[in-house]
Amino acid sequence: MTTINHFANSLHVPAIYEDNAIQLEGYNLERLFKETKKGIFDTLLLDRLIMQQIDVLDKSTKQNLKAFAKKEWKIKTFGFRASGRYVWFTEENACNSINQTYSFEKIAFKFDAETINAKKWSLVRASLIAKQPKRALYINALEANARQQGDDPNKWWVTKTPVSLDNALGNPLTQSQLLQAA
Repeated sequence: MTTINHFANSLHVPAIYEDNAIQLEGYNLERLFKETKKGIFDTLLLDRLIMQQIDVLDKSTKQNLKAFAKKEWKIKTFGFRASGRYVWFTEENACNSINQTYSFEKIAFKFDAETINAKKWSLVRASLIAKQPKRALYINALEANARQQGDDPNKWWVTKTPVSLDNALGNPLTQSQLLQAA
């Protein structure tokens, strides 16, 4: 059994429990983009704007938020086209390369790789580059950045679908607790 960890921002944990699943990368930003595009501003921002109620924002802030969501989603989808869109995991007890924009407490959800049908990133990577060699430039930059932060892409795993919490091994731990237990 290969045990792997998914690290999430602690502010996202209530939404993860509400969905009873770890959603695909970019899920919160996608929701924000789609809702602001429709003119809906009553969502809790769970990523860069950290838990601000949108419905109290004035009109110009809403317009700025709409532009922000559109721009960020465009950047994210560029990455998705290059490397794919996944739920990411690592065999390591720490993850330093997720969202370097701001600091936050990371919560680790443990899973058995086989139970959730996770695939080794190195195999997925090889397949992506074999199909379209241009992807290597983006993927190599992604991995170089991770290594620079102290993470090992050779220990990464991915799934192409959301992962049910019903498959989690035990209760989630903070990254600090996980490192202390190791």
